Amino acid sequence: MCLISLNDFPRLAGLLSEIARIMRAVRYAAACAIRPTTTIAYLYYFRGEYSRAIEMLFATRRACEVTGDA
Repeated sequence: MCLISLNDFPRLAGLLSEIARIMRAVRYAAACAIRPTTTIAYLYYFRGEYSRAIEMLFATRRACEVTGDA
């Protein structure tokens, strides 16, 4: 609503596009029974925070190995 009030439609369009991509990723992860940390790591990767994404994926891998989750 704030961006509409400010008449900042280009920024609003970009924000809505990003929200739609995030929602698709969350729905896909839920449908495939992907761990939430994997989905969060994907979102960090998508934002360009590659180091943080890789750290989270390694942590998820270690947790899966401990619990025997393939």
